[in-house]
Amino acid sequence: MLSRLELICDLDSLAPPAFDLLPMERYFETAAEGRIVKMITSRGCTDDCCFCSVPYTSLRRFRGRSPANVVAEIDLWVSRYRIEGVMFEDDNLTLNVKRARELFDAIVERDYGLKLYARNFRADLFDFHMLEQMRRAGFDLIWITPESGNQRILDQVIGKKLDLGQVETSVRLMKRAGLRVAAAFVIGLPEETWDDISDTVAFARKLKRLGVDQFWFSIATPMAGTRLYETALERRLIEGMDLARFSYYEGSFGTEHWSAEEIVRLRQNLMEELNDSPANRVSAAL
Repeated sequence: MLSRLELICDLDSLAPPAFDLLPMERYFETAAEGRIVKMITSRGCTDDCCFCSVPYTSLRRFRGRSPANVVAEIDLWVSRYRIEGVMFEDDNLTLNVKRARELFDAIVERDYGLKLYARNFRADLFDFHMLEQMRRAGFDLIWITPESGNQRILDQVIGKKLDLGQVETSVRLMKRAGLRVAAAFVIGLPEETWDDISDTVAFARKLKRLGVDQFWFSIATPMAGTRLYETALERRLIEGMDLARFSYYEGSFGTEHWSAEEIVRLRQNLMEELNDSPANRVSAAL
């Protein structure tokens, strides 16, 4: 386990990505999303989701680049490569609400005219004012991560203290602010029964009725260092890391309640049902 002293706390001290060493025009020509770059403005997350490696690698400690540092990088992308958008890949962009507001204000002031996207939003760390601010900054599609539609699984198994009622409220606020919303779920945890998984399916369908535009379903994949991995080992569902099946599309194991093949089939059906078109199914992976 890494010690806290080995974590880099001052992220502003790091050099910007050496994108000048890459054939960026070739990258943009072949990228499905076009002239959109991916950025990480912070590291770490204070949640402790059982399937996630971030609590292990970041010790549940959040560290963020300063807003000035972030917009300086965006300035470089805009001036050198005429980008059209940015996907923020942070573990949790708005975990530090004060920093997030300052960052969005800085982007609004720059008036880039870019389309902005972000993953991994907790659905209880923003209000309508922040959502309006994000819309002014250029945000288009925001990914929230309910993970499960069963409150017991969310609280006691996954370990993410998130109220599902708040997720519904936040979706309504995001749509009111004029943002597109995407939602990500995980199915196939060792402790889940078919009834538990059915709750997640029903909740996802409810979110679609509330206006969620895209969906992603991952199959629980045991990574070494996670609580999911330890649970799967203890229950003898796996013998170790099986890299041949190390994919969120594949089932790594089955239980007495469901087989790996059934989970794979359910995932495929849900991706087709809840993402209306082939184009949406592709963009859900971006």
